[in-house]
Amino acid sequence: MSRASDLANVIASGSTDIVAEGTATTNLQHGLAKCWSNFNGTDDTVRDSFNVTTLTDRGSGLWTLTVTNNFGNDDYSGSGSAADSYPDADARNRMILNMPNSASEIYINGFTTDGGGDSTLVYISSSNHGDLA
Repeated sequence: MSRASDLANVIASGSTDIVAEGTATTNLQHGLAKCWSNFNGTDDTVRDSFNVTTLTDRGSGLWTLTVTNNFGNDDYSGSGSAADSYPDADARNRMILNMPNSASEIYINGFTTDGGGDSTLVYISSSNHGDLA
């Protein structure tokens, strides 16, 4: 087989293992973020995103992201970060909880350092990993 033919077969299979650190291999598809977003929590505008259809404000410090292509289940992982100003080197870090609500919705809950809800989060970034349906 030619290299072009080999590459075409790998692409068609939907599964690509690559050499990672040392001699270990990793599956490329499993390591990619399947959904991410960067949005402003004060006016609910999405700056940029991937695989996100809508952003919904659920109340003070609470948002829902609706994904374009559903996850395979609601056991995918999420992470994120938040700040009260953007761009600002003196921005205070805030916490967010990025958790699956369903295969098609992600809850983003923002908190201040004292545990209260915070609707003044100007910079919110989230990333989700898991298998798509």
